[in-house]
Amino acid sequence: MRQRIFGILVVLFALPAHAQHVEYYSDFPFWESPLQMFKGQNPITEEQAKTRQNVRAEFDALGRIVDVQMRGGEVLKAPAAFFRSLHFHVAHTRIEYTGNQATHRFYNRFGTRVTAWGEVWEKVYELDVRGRPVSMSFFGRDGAPIDNAWGSARFDWAHAHDGSVIETRHSLAGELMPHRRGFQFKRIRMTFAPDGNLALMQNINENGDLVNSDSGAAQYRYFYDAAGMFDRWEVYDAAGEPALGPTGTAGEQYKNGPNGFEEIAFFNTAGERSLHGSGAAYWRGSYDQHGNIAELAFYGVDEEPILGRQGFHKHQYRWSADGLHVMERTYLGTDDKLISTSDGIARVAYVRDARGLATEVRFFDAAGGLAFNSYEQAAILRYSFDEGGVQTDMVRLDINGAVLSD
Repeated sequence: MRQRIFGILVVLFALPAHAQHVEYYSDFPFWESPLQMFKGQNPITEEQAKTRQNVRAEFDALGRIVDVQMRGGEVLKAPAAFFRSLHFHVAHTRIEYTGNQATHRFYNRFGTRVTAWGEVWEKVYELDVRGRPVSMSFFGRDGAPIDNAWGSARFDWAHAHDGSVIETRHSLAGELMPHRRGFQFKRIRMTFAPDGNLALMQNINENGDLVNSDSGAAQYRYFYDAAGMFDRWEVYDAAGEPALGPTGTAGEQYKNGPNGFEEIAFFNTAGERSLHGSGAAYWRGSYDQHGNIAELAFYGVDEEPILGRQGFHKHQYRWSADGLHVMERTYLGTDDKLISTSDGIARVAYVRDARGLATEVRFFDAAGGLAFNSYEQAAILRYSFDEGGVQTDMVRLDINGAVLSD
């Protein structure tokens, strides 16, 4: 499978972008920067894709990504638990190349054009004469610039002679923004490995000098396996010594299977197992026959079952028979019995219409009664949708079914 560092080739004029070949992947990998327009992990065949969740990617005659679909078998599938990406937010994304621009437009699984990443209607890359992205801007329905859900209105990339790339992000107000939510690097220098994957990301000042962030981190190292799956993350300070990132660890080691991670182990600056911000030293995942996440479980430094920071040991998912929709989520304690989380809930039940849209979400406690979810501020969420499957309303109700004011 050809590696694509930037997902595009040289673009000098407007050229037709008819699909020339299609690739299938089991999922998206983790990748930090939208400088790389598309990445897939664990390549699979078209036949394999028919029976599992998958990512279908189309490329034009120039090798540029033009269409990305999140699917369950042969039909579009909405983003779901552990089947999503930092940079693809809807079931279907189309990319059009015109002159020195690549424009991303977003569609739900019914073919209705929708907003994504907040209220973004279009995501537009500007390309240089070599076809490399030099900026990306977000626009609302009215065509005006807009901040995305992370508070950024524009990404800028400067390509250095040594092959590294410096990235900055600014809000509409002109504020320099962090590279993503919950993290602290603002001006970053990225260096890529020969296989096209990000190898090193550094936090720098205007002069290009390494700068420690509030957590003490200044450098992140990234490792990927031969299938393009995220394998390892390491954190260092400006002096090159191991440091803690914002989640309280110095890195993560993955064990991957055909559906995604089967274990993530977190370690401290000495390389020893330590607790992540979730309250666990190990995450372990298992999957159903469609490739959907079926269970996430937390373990301590000695691999003992533990309750994570949100008060549960296992988070289990039950899917519809076709594997397209989550029907129920449950939280279990170390005794494998229902347990109420820090949000006050032990079970979440989804009521879906004939189209698979969740018209109601109900929250229950460990005793089986309706419960108030402190995070959602409701015991029941009731949704309305238009003919195109776009949400038009959401109402919060209490445990007695009374409407709650916002």
